[in-house]
Amino acid sequence: MVGPLRHALVWSFLMLAPACMAQGQPVPRRPRGIYAVVNIEDNIKQQQKANPSITTAALNAFINNLYRDLLSNPAISGLTLQVHWDTLNPNPPSAANPYNWSYVDDAFAQVSAWDAQNPAQIPKTIQLVGGLSIAHMDVGSASLLRPVVSIPNTGSFDHVQQSDLRSFRGRR
Repeated sequence: MVGPLRHALVWSFLMLAPACMAQGQPVPRRPRGIYAVVNIEDNIKQQQKANPSITTAALNAFINNLYRDLLSNPAISGLTLQVHWDTLNPNPPSAANPYNWSYVDDAFAQVSAWDAQNPAQIPKTIQLVGGLSIAHMDVGSASLLRPVVSIPNTGSFDHVQQSDLRSFRGRR
C-alpha cells in the first residue's frame, strides 16, 4: 500500500507544481473586447473639410474629445489607433522637430486618465496599427509603452523612412 500511495503523492506533486509556481507570476494581458478604431488622418481631413481654417490646437482638442467620448463607452475595451508615418514624421529628420507624437501621446494620456478615474474597472488599452507593425500597448505597465516596430526587409519603404524608424526605436 505504501508503494501506490507514494506513487500517487509523487504524481500529485508533479501535476500541481506548475500551477503553484505560476501563481506568483503575472499573466500577460492580451487585447480582449471591442476596440474603437480611430483613423487619425480621416478625422483630421474631416475636421479640415468642415473648417478649412482649423488650428492645430483645435484639431488636438477634437481628437482628445474623441478619445474621451470613445473611452467613456462601457462597451469599448480600448482604442486602436491608425496613424500614418507621415503624420508622425511630418518634417525631414534634420529638422529641429521632425516628429509629432501628439496624437499618440494624447491617446496614452486619455487612457491613463480614464484608468485612474475608474480603478474598479478593467483598464483600457491601446493598439497601434500601421503598415509597419501592430503593437498592443498596456498603458498601466511602463515597460510596454514602447511600440514594437519591425522594419520589413522587402524594399517597400524608402531608405529615409527606415533610418527614421531605427532612430525612433532608439529614442522611445
